Amino acid sequence: MTFRYAGQGRNRCAQRFARALLSVCILCGLLIADTSFVFGNQPFTDEALNRGIQYWIPNPNPIPPPYGHGLAFADLDEDGDADLITTGAADGHVGVFENAGGQFIDRANASGIPILPTASGVVAFDYDGDADLDLLITQWDLPTVLLRNDGAFVFSDQSGPANIRTTGRGTGPTIGDFDGDGWLDVFLSCYGQENQLYRNTGNQTFEEVTASSGISGVFNTLQSAFFDMDMDGDKDLYVSNDQRSPVNVHEYNRLFENIGGVFVEISSASGANIGLNSMNIGLADLDNNGYLDIYCTNWSIPDYGFFYPSYLLMNTGNGTFVEQQQSAGVESFRFGWGAVFLDLDNDKTLDLYVCTQEGANRLYVHGDPWPMADLAAQYDVDLTGDTRCVATADIDADGDQDMAVQEHGGFVHLLVNHEGDLRNWLRVHPVGTTPNRQSIGAIVRVRTGDFWQLHELVAGSNYKVQNELIAHFGMDSEIAADEVIVQWNDGATRTLTMIPTNQVHKVYHPDLLGDLNEDGAIHATETLAFVNALTNPTFPDPTRFDFNGNGRADGGDIQGMIDRTLDSP
Repeated sequence: MTFRYAGQGRNRCAQRFARALLSVCILCGLLIADTSFVFGNQPFTDEALNRGIQYWIPNPNPIPPPYGHGLAFADLDEDGDADLITTGAADGHVGVFENAGGQFIDRANASGIPILPTASGVVAFDYDGDADLDLLITQWDLPTVLLRNDGAFVFSDQSGPANIRTTGRGTGPTIGDFDGDGWLDVFLSCYGQENQLYRNTGNQTFEEVTASSGISGVFNTLQSAFFDMDMDGDKDLYVSNDQRSPVNVHEYNRLFENIGGVFVEISSASGANIGLNSMNIGLADLDNNGYLDIYCTNWSIPDYGFFYPSYLLMNTGNGTFVEQQQSAGVESFRFGWGAVFLDLDNDKTLDLYVCTQEGANRLYVHGDPWPMADLAAQYDVDLTGDTRCVATADIDADGDQDMAVQEHGGFVHLLVNHEGDLRNWLRVHPVGTTPNRQSIGAIVRVRTGDFWQLHELVAGSNYKVQNELIAHFGMDSEIAADEVIVQWNDGATRTLTMIPTNQVHKVYHPDLLGDLNEDGAIHATETLAFVNALTNPTFPDPTRFDFNGNGRADGGDIQGMIDRTLDSP
């Protein structure tokens, strides 16, 4: 890995002055479209204000609950780019920013979202099966709100009709199809109260099934996450709990294995029962062994002599986890909150960004071998405010991962990535069947040579946030992926070969191939569309007919289309 910016003697005071000057110009209405002359060739630049995201979060003293306000990157208008939802404004309004080619348009005034004074965690998912993303926002000591997406960035509160009636100390929720019926379910994290699991009935309502599911208990939960811990095809559950005291052993983190839609606690047996003031659940296959690892941030105040590490739990693949935060060099020893894994430089290894309450944020860059090195200053992401939540997306469609960061007493930050431009990338967009069009829970594997990368589309993790629902892979100098495998929640899989890099590649569920109107049958209009896809190089979505998995529609797909036609009713 080459660090272009380390040791080049840049004047950081001058850079910060330039940022401050730019912010003043923007606030005064002097919009500057081209910031290159101000920022120069930096790996990351903070461009929230310049790109239209002006959202201030106050800094009351002392800072009361809910201990940070969530963010979500979600494609609310289904146009292929990630819009941004923000919470925590002094007046309780929720920010809704439409992404229009990397510039953002404030849609909050007409959104219909009610004032949410203690907004906490945010997730986006399709609860009603109409193919667009709805929003769920938890609150601290106020009701959780379920907002149906009515189109054009307008939402309606469906919490009552949908039977989402939780009023508690809401923190970071998570979404997943735990019972395998195709509908997305909701797990609500509650601090100091019983967490609640709501099963989606499929008729736009939920039923509370906490006790019958096997996950009853009162914990100081700050975040939870549905993910496939053992890669057996169903969604397990990890719960991150605030210990509050080094001797409060009851408040260890919990791991529940999903066995036929019922959860069995395996915390102790798995080694995932760490005891700490645990905030974050970062998920990634850091060592490329085909299983997701976990990163949990911790409480630590070095100025007062309190040194407690954050924890990295490496998944062995046999149902157990091993602590490796020390060997990986990611203990941090700062008061950590949100943290996210991302391949910031597209070099095929995952890095780790950590928000801190005091001191500069961490950016652990993955070297080979370990330990990882904190290079936040060299990459210009060493924010020094009280930051809590961070979410990732490629906001400007240039093939690298950008970050939105929430800070108390400041504007929401948008850290735009320029470092990833140096290397190749591949973004895989699985398209699922109704009612889970966005394929939440799908697992994507990418192979180059004998090197595998893995990404699971998780809705609700890190700390109170959601990342965009596209699997991003750094590809370094590779010009193609030898193999791309997508596995959906229902067990369906597709394998594609020799997929060129530097593109967003849609991969359709097998049931959607050739069936444009998704009625289960192949009609004459779809046959004509197939012919058009073969002969017209500008056909808008040729991968809809990619039966043989080579990434395009060509003569090799004719037999697949014939077979699909013969099999249709």
